[in-house]
Amino acid sequence: MAAFIFLPVCGAFLNNGRLNSGYEQNLFLYPFHYYGLLVQSFLAANTTGGYWTILTYGAVIPAAVAIIFTRKNYRGLKWSFLILTAGLMFPSFGYTMNGFAYISNRWEFAYSFLAAFIFAASFQEVENMNKRELVLIVTESVLYAIVGILRPTVYILIACIFLVLSVLCLVLLSVTGNKKLVKGFLFILICCNLSINGFLVNDSRYGDYVSEFVKYREVDSRIGASAVSMLPIIASDDFYRVETYGDHFLNEGLTMDFYDVSGYYSVMNKRVTEYMSGLELASQRAAYRFDNFDARVSVSSLAGVKYFVTTKKKSVPYDYKYVSSLKTEDKTYYLYKNKNQLSLGFTYDSYMLREGYEALSAIRKQEAQLRGGVLEEIPVGISLHSLTGRLGADGYSFTEHKVNYRYEGQIKPMGDYLIVKEKGAKLRIDFNGVADAETYLRLEGFHINEQEALAVTLKVKGDKGVTKTIHIRNKTNNAYFGKEDYLINLGYSSAAMNYCEISFNQPGRYHLGELEVFTVPVRTYKEMVQERLQNQLKEVRLGNNTVSGKIDIVKDSLLYFSIPYSKGWKAYVNHEEQRLLPANIMYMALPLHKGTYNIELIYTTPYLKAGAVISAAGWCLFIFLWYKNRTSEK
Repeated sequence: MAAFIFLPVCGAFLNNGRLNSGYEQNLFLYPFHYYGLLVQSFLAANTTGGYWTILTYGAVIPAAVAIIFTRKNYRGLKWSFLILTAGLMFPSFGYTMNGFAYISNRWEFAYSFLAAFIFAASFQEVENMNKRELVLIVTESVLYAIVGILRPTVYILIACIFLVLSVLCLVLLSVTGNKKLVKGFLFILICCNLSINGFLVNDSRYGDYVSEFVKYREVDSRIGASAVSMLPIIASDDFYRVETYGDHFLNEGLTMDFYDVSGYYSVMNKRVTEYMSGLELASQRAAYRFDNFDARVSVSSLAGVKYFVTTKKKSVPYDYKYVSSLKTEDKTYYLYKNKNQLSLGFTYDSYMLREGYEALSAIRKQEAQLRGGVLEEIPVGISLHSLTGRLGADGYSFTEHKVNYRYEGQIKPMGDYLIVKEKGAKLRIDFNGVADAETYLRLEGFHINEQEALAVTLKVKGDKGVTKTIHIRNKTNNAYFGKEDYLINLGYSSAAMNYCEISFNQPGRYHLGELEVFTVPVRTYKEMVQERLQNQLKEVRLGNNTVSGKIDIVKDSLLYFSIPYSKGWKAYVNHEEQRLLPANIMYMALPLHKGTYNIELIYTTPYLKAGAVISAAGWCLFIFLWYKNRTSEK
């Protein structure tokens, strides 16, 4: 009946970038400390062994468990409790329940539902508990206290107090004649227990969980006071994208109704993930999140970026024109316009196959995308030039510079490792750059030893003031996705850069395979982007799941769309359907002969129609069975 939701979600999940990410995991056993914390977290607030395992039940639950294990009429509940408890003890269960992506016990809502059901089913039995059951409850309490002593906290102490009070109530129920009074007191005790647990989780002096949220009245105002506050200054009805630097909220484009170049989506299409990883973008935080295009002029232009909003003037890419600025209470935002903005669609007359593209360096991949489309199959029935052997021609080249290192603070090299002994230690890299170029720092095989930390952030700063944040995760972090190479854009400068520095905010043992510095002259960028500007999609209109426009093709070409590829897109050329090809890894293109064309793209969520048909059939079957049963009863 819910297939119209289930099938599209399954399709997205099976095509997301987090699958086969390289995340290393032990599917047989958790770390030893997890098991002690699992026991403690059964009753104690703000206690977890990780892997999204958070329980914090009322102290009366152990009594309910004792009842179902000592009485025969609860066999189903007993086996359910044993199976789900075993699920919390073996990583393979959490891995399976999370769709084979990584280990996560978010499924524990089912465990909590079972615990609540066990309590509801057995509560009426508490006034008739026998000696065997009371001994079992006392034994459970003593064992819990012993495990609690291993890692004593105020939360364990409070849990033990409520556990003792609950046991006393149960003992009184078994010996007193006024069972109604004791049961009333037990009910009040349960309410107090749950209320205090909630207080401990949310209060700012303890768990402070509430601080992770924003007051609903402040959401729009806080986002509106960010970089997007510059948007009202833009007077443009055509399609454009915005790139932000220095100030960013997750998915703010969806909230404020504009198009940007960022994304945060748990089941992000794997083509987007592969595109970002292939370019070694430092702004790609995870397989499901990227913040911008690292202000790389070619990558941003090919994505249709028209405006750049920043709090740092020196971060502005090459050939952007200043438009305006806006000062807020604590920041000043600057708005710049791309002089070479490309339409949502433009043409290539050259191509290369993805197999050859993947063998290129990240910098060379940027050049390849400027010169031609990257396809996964040879286009049939159309004459296009091959890029093979042409990359690096026409003066478009990059220079690798010799570097010298200086170590500041408690940091020293040891083979392929950097041993950092204090927060704030720096590695300075000196080089002789070139003028009128983008400067890049490349870190290859860069990761932190898994014994030190699951994730760290570093600051990389160029001598012109551009600072970038690098997010590093080791293979045991559940957000790890194989990324260990980082190509960091230190910005465009008309004068040569001469140094950059890496600041470490956490001690540790960092592996670094190679460290390289490149400069990419921008003198030919404008020539290449002008070629793309010559033949673009005109009269672009965006509707509800539709894109349309017109174009005059002067020779056989690829009409490229800076729209992420999906099987849900259908293309109609002069009202006739034509197959879309994946292009440049994450985008799409149409091969077209010389001529004038009306283009229409229509999007339908993959598997939505099939799911809707199944849902309709399910509802019809449900109504039929309901009617049949009702008739039979009469």
